[in-house]
Amino acid sequence: MGFSVWTYSDSSGACSITEARGLDPIMPLKDGSPALSLLSGASLVSGMNPDQPDDIALLDNVHNTDGILVVSARLKTFLKSQDLTHVEYLPLTVEDHKGRAVSEPFFVVHPLQPVDAIDLEASGCRMSRIKKDRIQSMEKMVLRTAEIPADRQLFRLKGLWGVTLVRESLAQAITAAGFTGLRWLPIDAYPG
Repeated sequence: MGFSVWTYSDSSGACSITEARGLDPIMPLKDGSPALSLLSGASLVSGMNPDQPDDIALLDNVHNTDGILVVSARLKTFLKSQDLTHVEYLPLTVEDHKGRAVSEPFFVVHPLQPVDAIDLEASGCRMSRIKKDRIQSMEKMVLRTAEIPADRQLFRLKGLWGVTLVRESLAQAITAAGFTGLRWLPIDAYPG
């Protein structure tokens, strides 16, 4: 069974949102640590990109500067129905260009416990000099698929922030359900 990289598909008039506020530090959203309890019942907040004042449409998969998955309530409900393991859903309030909260709820889909499944040598990875366990660059993505637990349908990879993988079967189900703002990048096309 194959995997794809979850990416964003632009649409005319669709907004992009800025860095999420409300979780300090933002690190748990990057490294796969649990974050829901850190919010203490509050919501993350993100505003529409002020550099694109005419773009106001919110898609099911919202482009953002954090490299996290921001989804509509409808897509969150669908994902929850798939019984995904090691995933938490963090509430996120989107503010319009005037700083007012939009009426629709949004969520960060936060995969926990990144999977150690990148073949670093075959992928041509160069590690960060500052954060030794983080991949700074990669020539191509080569996975050790035997290291990916069978129950992991949506996950991040250890050392590679901002990249979420999904099993092909889940990607096909999401596509068939007609959600907007999504596209699937084949593993062999990453980092393309």
